Amino acid sequence: MKGSVSFFLGEAEEHLHSALDAVANQDWNSAKRHYLLSALYFLRAARVSGSERTKAERLQQAEEILERARKMKGGSPISVEEGDADVPWLLEERPHVRFRDVAGLEKVKKAIKVRMVYPFTQPEMAREYKIRTGGGILLYGPPGTGKTLLARAVAGEIDAAFFLIKPSDVMSKWVGEAEQNIARLFSEARKY
Repeated sequence: MKGSVSFFLGEAEEHLHSALDAVANQDWNSAKRHYLLSALYFLRAARVSGSERTKAERLQQAEEILERARKMKGGSPISVEEGDADVPWLLEERPHVRFRDVAGLEKVKKAIKVRMVYPFTQPEMAREYKIRTGGGILLYGPPGTGKTLLARAVAGEIDAAFFLIKPSDVMSKWVGEAEQNIARLFSEARKY
């Protein structure tokens, strides 16, 4: 089950091993990213842990891994506010996916290129045809239809930062906290 402790711990260990391999290869960006993802999964495991002792141990593991990530050269940043350690905004490495990697969806790709990619890659033509930068396109549909892959491809085409955020990362049971989380996310994204 995807929300189980064993799933989170498995992911945490897998990312930790990937981080150690990246350190051995001196791939600092990849190492930092995997350390951050490992810490995130330890935090999620702590959140669903039964006993307070186990929860505290997993929080300690996450903090130690975050400290390793903070000491890394370069890499993907993380913004965790005091007391809010379970809502890290992870920046994925700049995607290497391009539209040529996305099978099908030709009409959608064409619309995205015209509205989002060309104004960045060919600004003089965009001005000539009065296409302005900014705005966006709403992608909707059932899981597995390529929405996230298309978003990664857009970021890859224009060499933009890509944040992958799930609603569960933003939502909160406390009034006003979801809005604060969204504001923090946009504040972090503006840095890129």
